[in-house]
Parts: sequence; C-alpha cells; structure tokens
Amino acid sequence: MNTVSATILNQLGGSGKLKAMLGTSTLLYGNNFLTFNLKGCRKINLVKVIYLPASDLYQIDYYKGQNLVAFDESVFCGDLKPMIESRTGLLMSLTRK
Repeated sequence: MNTVSATILNQLGGSGKLKAMLGTSTLLYGNNFLTFNLKGCRKINLVKVIYLPASDLYQIDYYKGQNLVAFDESVFCGDLKPMIESRTGLLMSLTRK
C-alpha cells in the first residue's frame, strides 16, 4: 500500500471500520486510489475513491458489478464519508457529526 491509498483508507476510518460498517472484505490499493466492496446495498457493490493531485480533491466511482452506476467529482476529504453514505444508504460510523 502506498501513501495515497493509505491516506484514503485512514480518511474513511481504516480497514476495521470499513469491514464492520460496510461489510468490506476486499481492499484494492493503487497509486492514487482505493477500491473496496460493499455488502448490504442493493444498487452499489463496489466503491473506488480516486485522489486527483492537480486539484487536491477526490472522485468517487460507484459500481454494480462491472458497470459504473454513479460518480461524485471534486469531493473534499471531509466529504468522502458523507458522500458514500448518501449514495449507498449505509452508515460509516455509529455517531453522526
């Protein structure tokens, strides 16, 4: 795992939290992205968070199988969790901020 994917994972709460809250069993790391699967969401089963260094923002791609079903562009790091929660309907923490 490189620094960028480790940072994305940390911003999402870590692998333990993803596993507990989203049912994630597979994490895939890349040079500028982190991909993880979901359980419990009928419309989305894979999320890819991509860091865009030119803008210092993120893009989130949502997949059902091999098909891209939605995406969010120009996402600030603090908005990663709320955006994923909004798209999937799954909570990423037990407490709301």
